[in-house]
Amino acid sequence: MGTQGNYLYRPDYGAEGAAEFSKFDDGLKAADDKLALALEATDLTTHAALATGVHGVGADVIAKVGDIATDANLSAAAQDAVTKRHTQLCEAADFTKLDGIEAGADVTDAANVEDAITGADALTDPTDAGVLPVVLTAVLKKITWANIKAILKTYFDGLYNLYVHPNHSGEVTSVADGATTIVNNAVTLAKLATQAAYTILANITSGTAVPTAATVTQIQALLNSSNWASRGWTLIPAANYTTAPASTSTITMGVDMTATIPVGIGLRYTIGGTEYFGYMSALAANLMTVNGAPLGGDVSNLQYGGRVHELVIPINGLYEDATNTALILSDGGYQLNWYKRKSYCVAYKFYSKVHDTGTHGKATFLINSTELNTSAGGLTIAADATWYSTIVDIAVAAYDINYGEPIEISVTKAGDGDASDLTGVLIIVEP
Repeated sequence: MGTQGNYLYRPDYGAEGAAEFSKFDDGLKAADDKLALALEATDLTTHAALATGVHGVGADVIAKVGDIATDANLSAAAQDAVTKRHTQLCEAADFTKLDGIEAGADVTDAANVEDAITGADALTDPTDAGVLPVVLTAVLKKITWANIKAILKTYFDGLYNLYVHPNHSGEVTSVADGATTIVNNAVTLAKLATQAAYTILANITSGTAVPTAATVTQIQALLNSSNWASRGWTLIPAANYTTAPASTSTITMGVDMTATIPVGIGLRYTIGGTEYFGYMSALAANLMTVNGAPLGGDVSNLQYGGRVHELVIPINGLYEDATNTALILSDGGYQLNWYKRKSYCVAYKFYSKVHDTGTHGKATFLINSTELNTSAGGLTIAADATWYSTIVDIAVAAYDINYGEPIEISVTKAGDGDASDLTGVLIIVEP
């Protein structure tokens, strides 16, 4: 025990405890005066151990002021005065604070610092605003996590070069980390995958596809197919014509191709995904006339070429003396059959030296016994020595002609039946 002025205090409270005692010194003097009066009125001689010490209280026996308040040898008034002196020393919260400070407490002690750190909550994802302590020349300072990252970046940037993706060169190139590109002509034949014997790398499908190792049989079938473009078909650039036809038989040309495409050449074109055939009967600088399958929608993949066959069939004498569906056989005396690959009858014409002087008669071609014209009976022959031709009045369901199929002429008697000397011309496009 020690004293602060004339008052008891515990040395192990340290400097902070001494400050608390001084803080309340003036207030405690009044309580001390009351204690002195109470002690004078009390008989302390019966307490054998109280012969010496402050106010007759033995310092070696009474450990703190609170012990005096509980001494049975003191009168009630003296105990009350001591209690008030004790409680007026400082507030209860202050005593709790003082009691919590260990003897010789030191906030810089390594063990204390370790306890404080290990007892804290873990932080796995620090934010830029987070703060860490730093001691700089014996002075405690703080630094944010954002600053630490910036310092580390500057430090490591000075030690290591920043990675830059190189450009690829050679047969395969790229710029930085971009897509790689195979250089033109870099892939030699030696670098191609090996193929089976007697195969050709080709696309044998009807559309765009990955090439395959086609066999001899497949190549032969491709060469014999109607889709093989090497037979002389030339694609007309889409920019050279208007895809929407001007009529069912004409196409507007944006580029003059009169010097390139000869009249009478075969045509092939796609409408609504279906391929059709015809032939070009006229061509002006800005207009193409088509005979054959009607232009019933937007035209694409327009080509010219192929092989155009013209069959001329004369029938001498009267030919309309009766309706006849086999005129070639009956009046011509022979049978006509097609002995080539599948082709398309795209147009026909008739010329009668003398037409029926009564009601006009009709004539048409039959392909494999099916009428080629979209109108029953075909073309009406209304005058002598005049050519009558189909344009797009061709029945596309019947205009294909296959190997071995018969060709015939059918005539319809109308008036006097005196028409004579008929010439029929059938135009066939072989793809």
